[in-house]
Amino acid sequence: SCCLKNKASWEPATMIITRLIGRNRFRSRLAAVSLIVTLLAFVNFLNHGGLEPKSVWRSLQDKVELQLHYRADGFNQISRDYKLVYVHIPKTGGSTVEESTIFAEKRRLGGSMPRSHHSIRKMMSPTTIEKRGLDEGYLTATHIRHPCERFVSAYYYVTEDPRSKGIKPAVEKFGMMGHGKVENFLDWMDQHPEKWPLLKRRIFHFFPMSSWLLHEDGTFGIDEVLCQEHWEEGIERLFSQLNTTAPHDMHRRQNRNKDHPTCAQLDKKYQAMIMNNYAVDNCMFGYGDVYQDGELTIERGQNASTCVGTNHNRTWFTQRWELCKSKLDPAIVEEMWTP
Repeated sequence: SCCLKNKASWEPATMIITRLIGRNRFRSRLAAVSLIVTLLAFVNFLNHGGLEPKSVWRSLQDKVELQLHYRADGFNQISRDYKLVYVHIPKTGGSTVEESTIFAEKRRLGGSMPRSHHSIRKMMSPTTIEKRGLDEGYLTATHIRHPCERFVSAYYYVTEDPRSKGIKPAVEKFGMMGHGKVENFLDWMDQHPEKWPLLKRRIFHFFPMSSWLLHEDGTFGIDEVLCQEHWEEGIERLFSQLNTTAPHDMHRRQNRNKDHPTCAQLDKKYQAMIMNNYAVDNCMFGYGDVYQDGELTIERGQNASTCVGTNHNRTWFTQRWELCKSKLDPAIVEEMWTP
């Protein structure tokens, strides 16, 4: 009972509890939680010599339930203290977000780092929302990036960065290794155009950004679209919507791959090859050909004075998606992988 005399010291005990529950040593999670909460509340009540039992019960119960929710979240980028669901699209700057103090509570109570990449349709499906207790008060957000810059960054990451060892087998199987410069790889892809759809379906670093952000019914699932090109504006906008101040570590965007060339340094033919194969993202976010249609008019993303998400909500993006499908080659739309 000595270790239960203050709120901070409850955490080791409740961590042990949820681990036991997670290992299926109890037949019923709810029964186990009720039993343990009762015991902890009683011990804590005795230790404090007269604390209101109901308040101790509720506090401990909330603590255990929160840990169970975080454990159910797994590696998903869900922050329950900030009430934020963040979709980390590969190679858009999302590592800065998931490694920030936004997810400090998740790391402390959930026992795992938020990592990898999870689509909005998986994190916020109707079944998932009910199972994980994610009510309508949660804000959804993501970062996007110029498709060509993202492609170049992804190529050098999966072929050269030691941190990408987990995806190396898929990269080698595809035939991406051994080309050296990205221009050589693009020449090889030009000789094998049938591989473009496979690339955008098999290696998630190359999935179109739009595919991470759409629900099964075609509705756009993101409240705040943030642009890597306008990092500070996006961070300030996001935390304004969350009604709090951005943590200091959100203002220090990581730039780990400084040695490889940028899209702007590539020959125009290589830029065009990449942009043509990511026409869906170009249309959705205004990075390439800009389709105009009344209120759905969009400013070019990379050269825009503001991020495309600054003045547009999820309803607008859903309508924009319908416009893009009507304008683009159906084959390009069908190539979209839905993670």
